[in-house]
Amino acid sequence: MNIFKKKDLTNRIGFIDELRGALIVLTVIYHAVYLYFSMISTMAMPDWLTSLQPVVYVGAGLFILVSGVCCNFSHNNFIRGLICFGIAYAITLITTYLWNGGNDTIVWGILHLIGFSIILYDLFRKLLAKTKAVWMIPILAVIFVVTFRLKDGYVGIPYLWEYYFGSVSSEILFPFGLTAGNFFSADYYPLLPWFALFLIGTYVGRYLTPDKTPDFLKNTRVKPLAFLGRHTLIIYIVHVPVLIGIYKIIELIIY
Repeated sequence: MNIFKKKDLTNRIGFIDELRGALIVLTVIYHAVYLYFSMISTMAMPDWLTSLQPVVYVGAGLFILVSGVCCNFSHNNFIRGLICFGIAYAITLITTYLWNGGNDTIVWGILHLIGFSIILYDLFRKLLAKTKAVWMIPILAVIFVVTFRLKDGYVGIPYLWEYYFGSVSSEILFPFGLTAGNFFSADYYPLLPWFALFLIGTYVGRYLTPDKTPDFLKNTRVKPLAFLGRHTLIIYIVHVPVLIGIYKIIELIIY
């Protein structure tokens, strides 16, 4: 997710901005439909909406992957990470103490993950720079697969060969995907497996420098999407409160 608006767009990769723009549009649509059934509709949440979780994971995974890619284009990753994580923690405070709480509380969501991942990448960037992508990408891919259901108490190949270990007694390991029995976060993306996907993005980004990127990826074709893609963080922060405000007004008018 892009945090700083950059006036010089000559070195940007149009495809990445367009991809992020498309993903944020889909995110807004998904949340708009979800909140509609939560706040306005008298019908129960439809099964087709709750069954979209695999699609949600694909979209979130692309966001996380692209966030890793973009670390190669920034000279202020540590500050970007701190800002992103600070905003994420503010969301935690709002959803815990000022919001409804309960099912709305976000303890460790996608912004927590991305912000903390950017910070970790910056702290270990010199060490990571010495490792080769040809070796690290397959290793990270295996880690991602094996720990994909860690938050549910499983390790192994999802739904094929898994070992179930259940929950843990500690209540402070949730950032790593190890949760106690009473842990809940409405939006939950722990470091395992998602930090592995983020790191894969950082290695992929090595091959997307201005001199290596093909023109068909570098050129911007859909400018509105590219514009949205350059402002995904702002859109992500404001779209849920705006949607809730709109639905509250509709609710007052209808009821």
